[in-house]
Amino acid sequence: GKPIWFTEGNRRNGSFQGHEAEQAEYLRRFLPKLVADGRVQAYFVYELLDEPYFVTGERAYGLVTMERDAKKRLRLGRKKPAFFAYLAVIRSNSE
Repeated sequence: GKPIWFTEGNRRNGSFQGHEAEQAEYLRRFLPKLVADGRVQAYFVYELLDEPYFVTGERAYGLVTMERDAKKRLRLGRKKPAFFAYLAVIRSNSE
């Protein structure tokens, strides 16, 4: 009878090795199932930003890319398709 919160969820290895469409599709298919369950009250994507300093799939879990500027400093990059998939689910369930 208690609410369920998913605190770290995402497609395994996120969008590692160019799998951005697959990461977005995972969220598009999985999140509506959680909403339909009725007991799930929250889902937090792991994680908001990519971490390009890692070598493994850990580097690509983000919904937003990180890019290096001319001085090699990290800055926000573009929103990935998974960002928009996640946003669409949020919007469709907040109306």
